[in-house]
Amino acid sequence: MNTPSESLPAESLDGEGAFSQTPHGYMSSAIADQRPRSREAAALQLTEAFGIEAFDAATIASAAADLGQIREAIRRVRTRRYGAIAVKFIELDVVTWHILPSPENVRFEETRVRANNPAPRYQSIATEMPVLLLDVESETEFVTRLDSEVEAVWITNDHAKSIPSRGIENPGLLSVARIESPEHGTVGFLDATDGFGRTVGAHKALGISSRDVLWKYSDPAKDQSLRQELVKLRVNPHDPNDQIGLHLSDEDRARLRGSVMLRAQIIVGFSDFQEQTEAANLTFDQVRRKLVGHIHIEPAKPFSLGTQYALKATAAIDALAASDDLPPIPEFSATEVATAFGLNSTFVASSETTLQDGRAAIRPDEVFLLGLAALRSSTGRNDRRVRITNAAVRDLTGQTPSRSDRTMLAADLALRLGELASGTQADDPSFDSRRSALDRAIRPRFLDSVQLSREPIQDLLALAHLELSESRDSLSEQKPRPFAAELSALALFHLLGTPGRRLLERATKKEAGGAGYISEPNVIVEALISSEAGLTQLAQVILDGRGARLPQNVKGASDPVDAVIQSGELLDAAGLRAVAGDSSDPGPLPESPQSRLNSQISVFRQEVNNLVERVDVIGQISVTNDEGSPALIVSQGAPLAAEAGELQKVVYRVQGWAQSLEDQITRARKLALASDNEALDDPL
Repeated sequence: MNTPSESLPAESLDGEGAFSQTPHGYMSSAIADQRPRSREAAALQLTEAFGIEAFDAATIASAAADLGQIREAIRRVRTRRYGAIAVKFIELDVVTWHILPSPENVRFEETRVRANNPAPRYQSIATEMPVLLLDVESETEFVTRLDSEVEAVWITNDHAKSIPSRGIENPGLLSVARIESPEHGTVGFLDATDGFGRTVGAHKALGISSRDVLWKYSDPAKDQSLRQELVKLRVNPHDPNDQIGLHLSDEDRARLRGSVMLRAQIIVGFSDFQEQTEAANLTFDQVRRKLVGHIHIEPAKPFSLGTQYALKATAAIDALAASDDLPPIPEFSATEVATAFGLNSTFVASSETTLQDGRAAIRPDEVFLLGLAALRSSTGRNDRRVRITNAAVRDLTGQTPSRSDRTMLAADLALRLGELASGTQADDPSFDSRRSALDRAIRPRFLDSVQLSREPIQDLLALAHLELSESRDSLSEQKPRPFAAELSALALFHLLGTPGRRLLERATKKEAGGAGYISEPNVIVEALISSEAGLTQLAQVILDGRGARLPQNVKGASDPVDAVIQSGELLDAAGLRAVAGDSSDPGPLPESPQSRLNSQISVFRQEVNNLVERVDVIGQISVTNDEGSPALIVSQGAPLAAEAGELQKVVYRVQGWAQSLEDQITRARKLALASDNEALDDPL
């Protein structure tokens, strides 16, 4: 007799917090013996009805609690639609020792996609066949991983814990599957596509493991032995009408309750309503993931945010790859680029590396940028990426993502890919908060044009400076700044993407000295790309990150260097905000708040005088608007663009100093209040 699980919750059977008990006979009465000829005949019926192979038909027949139900199940095939997918299924009472808690359980998708050694994923044996295939290189490694997921669900899921007392009250959606391994060859089982927790609870009640499901009870002799044991166990020799099991122990009653999934829904066919408009047909492994998406990602049964982001991003990247719309990388083919979005790509290296063909390997910060470009950018050709992403997520969940949704997906994907490329993804508790900060940082519109040029950082900086100069001299609509976007995106990996080297945080943190909350990351990033000093600092951050150095502060107009700056200082979060002009540190100002304010006003007045002089210069080249007046370029030698440029410079300077004055007044008032100084109440 099998040994009951030691983890069964004894307190669940009586006392406080008890689960209501279901009579074991209600759950286990469907179990019947199976004779080989009857099983073969039932499998043949399934093959003829649904066109599945004899091996997979035998898997369904072996799992049937009572073979007599199969003929009626075939007559009453049902169909259910999930978004653009429709599945056909039969309802059958199934013994739970032939159901495997899914190795591709959606609960652990976030862990799966952030691991350098990923769990195996399902494939399909044929395009139109409703059968999954799992190829396992090591049975021990596979079962160890699956057992850890089973224990995690058993510990945290109250529904799973209730199964030994109540049985499986709601049937799950099951998929026919095969597993191939070197030790046991090919074995068939039913995958708990929907019903992982219920299956875990049933196995705990029975006292069996995933290994038993795959390689013990796939043996017809052992399967028949367990059936006979349970049939004998459920009959009270003293009272044939006893449905409570008065002669049984609590453990034996739990075994009987957990032995059957009543009215289990076994998928025997599928169709894709988008086949008429899309060239590629879905395989069953893709169909299964979409089913899980519709059932569990969006309400009413959502899992963790990380799992939702991982599944949606994976679906989007698969769709972009299928349509050849992933962001390009100079000198790399589309197929090579696609590998950068996976694991263990031969074209990606954690440090500066030259490939055998002489090309520079793709760096972690470049992989990070690719993630942003794939799901974040939205200009020109990138609009097509947005449409494909929206369609993929809608197909998975039934809902179209908003712009902010795509931004969060991009943040999750970029961080994950960058960490995998650099090898820094292990057990990082800061991932969620860094993802939130990155989500904010990449919201500015200038990142709509982000793309990877792979220009040397010094050249990229020069191009970004030129973009900045042109944007200041133009009165037309704001032009895209792809080089500034690329520079900032690469820098963001080193500011946020590396655990322990984080210089951007959400505004939930206050400044030192109680000076209010810090600015959001998007404000800092936009400020950095709006000045030569800010762009230079971003370039230095990239060079330091690639050189495995802590980020250094670039003073004044210094050029970035790929080395340790002699007599320099390290860059911290406050220093980065100071470069962005967002520091709350008042600096070396005069002692009293009034004198500090007067000092700032004096500087501001001088700047205003300088601006007045520039306005006078503009006035000298102005002409009337009378008809027939000669153009400025003719009369004064100055084109209209020159006048417009001068005016815009005036506007920029006035706006900047007005904001500076407002900030200084606010800071001075705070200091005056703190020091009980009422001088600011007097007229200036």
